[in-house]
Amino acid sequence: MGDYGILVYAGLKRGRALLLNFVVALTVILGGIFAVFFIGTVEELRGLLIAFSAGGFVYLAASELIPELQKEKSFKKSVVKFVIFILGIALMRSLGLVFPE
Repeated sequence: MGDYGILVYAGLKRGRALLLNFVVALTVILGGIFAVFFIGTVEELRGLLIAFSAGGFVYLAASELIPELQKEKSFKKSVVKFVIFILGIALMRSLGLVFPE
């Protein structure tokens, strides 16, 4: 839903955004097939891959979403959105502590 909302907010028509979101979601199937065949090779790299994925999310948030916060006129709404952003980072860190590998 979040990706769909971002695509619509970026100016895509609803149908096109839904189609693109569906096509991207199909990559999950390809990832699952890849994992089945290469799990032994990739298992050693899981910590690195998780860190890479988390870094990608933080980069997207910092480069795309924080500038949108600066456009917000209401200080109260900006603070709420920023707190939610920080809570997301804290959640990723806590998952790293729960699942250390």
